Amino acid sequence: MHIDTDEANAAAIKNGELVTLLLPKEAAKATTPYALV
Repeated sequence: MHIDTDEANAAAIKNGELVTLLLPKEAAKATTPYALV
């Protein structure tokens, strides 16, 4: 199962934005570090 890197990055960014809205910044960083780079 191959996931395109661009698609994965886009999904990670979207997920990171949602997580950031729902959780404290510390938790968001812990769960989605790649989305916050």
